[in-house]
Amino acid sequence: MVYEDVDKLLFTSKASHTIQMGDFNAKVGIGNIIESSTSPYSYETRNSRGDTLVNFAKHHQLKTMNMFFKKKTIRCWTWISPNGITKNEIDFFLTNRPHTVTDFSAINRLNTGSRN
Repeated sequence: MVYEDVDKLLFTSKASHTIQMGDFNAKVGIGNIIESSTSPYSYETRNSRGDTLVNFAKHHQLKTMNMFFKKKTIRCWTWISPNGITKNEIDFFLTNRPHTVTDFSAINRLNTGSRN
């Protein structure tokens, strides 16, 4: 499992700054008061993979930076269904040095200038 592999790397690493980002396919949802790794600015609701990610972040003293900055809804979701109706925040940026991150927004569309 990915979490087990990353867990081993984090415990053997001598780095003082940890940044982990990517598609976790987890919906973290709005955090509760006792969760130090989340904040009230998440998108939608939590699923079981979100629980796993939150527990992993807590275990490694990481913060999910996506949700520490209040944003418009369009700047929160990172995945949209093919029919354009369902939108989820499943990509996350985690760090053990949250004070080094001054802002965070999801860019849902990227124009590279190429044409299909």
